[in-house]
Amino acid sequence: MRRALLCFTLLSLFGTTVAYADVQDDAPEALLERLDYYHHFDRHEDVLDLLDRQSPVIRSVRGELLWRRARALVATVDLGTWEGSIERSRGIAMLEEAESYARDAMNLLPDRAEPYFWVAAAMGKRGELRGVLNSLFMASDIRDYAADALERDEEQAEVYYLLTQVYRQLPRWPVSFGNNDYAVSLARRSVALYEAIQDAGEAPVQYYDHYTQLAHALWERNSNVRQRNRWVDRAASDFEAAGSALERGFYFEGTLEIPQKTDRDEARAILDRVIRELSAIPDPRLRYRMDLAEARELRDSW
Repeated sequence: MRRALLCFTLLSLFGTTVAYADVQDDAPEALLERLDYYHHFDRHEDVLDLLDRQSPVIRSVRGELLWRRARALVATVDLGTWEGSIERSRGIAMLEEAESYARDAMNLLPDRAEPYFWVAAAMGKRGELRGVLNSLFMASDIRDYAADALERDEEQAEVYYLLTQVYRQLPRWPVSFGNNDYAVSLARRSVALYEAIQDAGEAPVQYYDHYTQLAHALWERNSNVRQRNRWVDRAASDFEAAGSALERGFYFEGTLEIPQKTDRDEARAILDRVIRELSAIPDPRLRYRMDLAEARELRDSW
């Protein structure tokens, strides 16, 4: 956190006025920085507490706070339901609340990707808690909101991460639109964007779940070397002809030189590295414990 949060006068999200001393023009930006810092380190209760107490007076920053509130609720449910501190029914209610905040942010910030993504993420997590087969009716909406996010910002790693799970978990046509080739390509795009953020020094913490999702998608696709190369050749031409950000995500694998090994060999290598690195972290925080448990469970299922 580069700057301390300065005290200032703000209107709360619920219409009340809270007075602070030493009002400065950059206070809203400092508030957003603090919220993002808390998010990266999974201090989601601190995010929600801060948002309950403060809100800027300018319209655009109010939208910024709303989607961050949605993000905090989704992350809280994600960790809490895994840990067992949040029951399924309460988690679903919190996700509905998160979706409402994200939709409000979407109305205030129609050109920003984040509100659309957090609508999709809240719906996706709600679908996960209800079960994929009980949530098929939501799938096209999740996809469409994620696609709307990509049309506003094509370099959002989290959007591809979400879409990877959608296309991997859904049944294939004619039941739904699941597609293993698309899932792998979307996962590779997620990893590539995340690694670009890392290389630029803009990732304050290490995120391992992008790699776990790529490994999972590769295992499910289960292509041999010849099949992989044939798909990459086709995807290369389809990528050039793609008319939308989502379609470019479908065929992103065609822009890469992939390892000359089977999907499952690559999946094992990726997941083994994830498990090895997570196991070496001393005193891991909750998210790392969850990531390690999920990676081990997936590896054991193979």
